[in-house]
Amino acid sequence: MARREAIHEQLVEQILAVRAEHPLRVGIDGVDGAGKTTLADELAKALGAKGRPCLRASIDGFHMPRSHRIRRGEYSPEGYFLDSFDYDALREELLDPLGPGGNRECRTRVFDYRTDSPAAEPQTTVPAHTVLLFDGVFLQRPELDGCWDFVVFVQAEFDTILRRVQDRDEWMGDLEEIRKRYLLRYIPGQQLYLGSCKPAARADVVVMNDLPESSALRLPFRSSEDTTEALLASQIEYYSARAPDYDEWFLRQGRYDRGEEATAIWFAEMDRAKDSLRRFGVSGNVLEIACGTGLWTGLLVPGADHLVVMDSSPEMLQACRERLGELPDIEYVQTDIFDWKPERRFDLVFFAYWLSHVPPGRFEDFWEIVEALLEPRGRVFFVDGLYNEASTAVDHVLEGPEATTVLRRLNDGREFRIVKVFHRPEELERRLALMGWDINVETAGSFVLFGHGGRHPPEA
Repeated sequence: MARREAIHEQLVEQILAVRAEHPLRVGIDGVDGAGKTTLADELAKALGAKGRPCLRASIDGFHMPRSHRIRRGEYSPEGYFLDSFDYDALREELLDPLGPGGNRECRTRVFDYRTDSPAAEPQTTVPAHTVLLFDGVFLQRPELDGCWDFVVFVQAEFDTILRRVQDRDEWMGDLEEIRKRYLLRYIPGQQLYLGSCKPAARADVVVMNDLPESSALRLPFRSSEDTTEALLASQIEYYSARAPDYDEWFLRQGRYDRGEEATAIWFAEMDRAKDSLRRFGVSGNVLEIACGTGLWTGLLVPGADHLVVMDSSPEMLQACRERLGELPDIEYVQTDIFDWKPERRFDLVFFAYWLSHVPPGRFEDFWEIVEALLEPRGRVFFVDGLYNEASTAVDHVLEGPEATTVLRRLNDGREFRIVKVFHRPEELERRLALMGWDINVETAGSFVLFGHGGRHPPEA
């Protein structure tokens, strides 16, 4: 346990380094079964040993009534994500009183979810140097922005979590019922949270907790708007410099060669995505965003009445032009999709290996742009990559499925940090549905995902 205790010491040091004239509000965030409660209890003991009084509380004390929690269905992941907790009460009764200008009179719970009734807990007044250790899911939702002075995100893989909760959550019923609830409601609901709020990237520190006895700390990448602009500039520079060698990635050559078996799987999955695009059908006025060297553009040409091909990199755009030749009804546009204001609308918007390069903070903005680009019954088709260590060069290191950036190296040794978000298919589909899209997201195997559809039809 020496390593675990070292983790406690590092976290305590970071927490106590936060200066405030009010009680410190520390959120211990993470998915169900990641080990949040255990870690919060351990930190309370460690902080107590340093002479700091601690107040323990949990999101479990701020449930909504059961009728509200299951109004979308007992196994609804959207219901779990959107309807489970009373954030107004959490702020009013606990977080705001402990924050700047608060009177420090608080309650640590207002509802007992096991009896489905209000909790009769009196107010308590805490000293100004108290540390609140609050564990729970969904702690970095927009409703709680500005409420935390320090956030720890406890990370564990869903396979690990599923094994843990089978013993912990016997109150739910037998093993079959526990697995059903997690596979249908809790895990997909957590995936919605991970996709929409990117909590690991926003936390002050991440605890990797698949094996508690060998936990590790990781500092997340913090993406301010200035940093996002710098990342996007680096990304454009990277792809411009990479244009002459870009096809090596797709063709599995040089540093991207992972052996005959992996290469065969790669091309089989690419063929499945291409077959899906052919069945989906390309017609009318078509826009391709981030065309790259034109590896997918040739599939759009036969069915398009008019094709607009755009990329922010002039080198990539030129490579695409050279691949296709001078064909009629193709228009090449060098621009940034976030700045472009075309006069026409399109029947189909296509993008391959672009969505993963959209910064998390601009995800919704990007889809609003796509909607504005489409005709009323316009459609979308996209292709992208799944998290797979073998998808990139042998000398590249992926930084975990929750990371939002990656360090990329060119053949000449130059390095660039760029945006890279690995979307989970089910999570991405649900997130888009919440934004009004009717898009089916599929996988071709272990390397490739693809999605197709359009806006939800308006209600009659």
